[in-house]
Amino acid sequence: MPQVCVLEFDKKDRLFKVLSSRVHLSSVPTAGDKFTMKIKDVGYIFDVYDVHYAHNKQIDVNVVRISNIESYHSCGFHDIR
Repeated sequence: MPQVCVLEFDKKDRLFKVLSSRVHLSSVPTAGDKFTMKIKDVGYIFDVYDVHYAHNKQIDVNVVRISNIESYHSCGFHDIR
């Protein structure tokens, strides 16, 4: 299980900030993938914007928060035809 550092986009400051420095994922995601993560007992869904592999073996995953899981599932999946 790879360990990654998750950085979330801060719309106000227009940069990525560390959300969690040690997250274990089943595989390293690629741009466009989505994954879920709990923050203070609330599940959120994130869209992977970019992935950076560093020389020190650290993998940085830049993400954009879409919404909480409950709201995402209740939207009716309007993008599916």
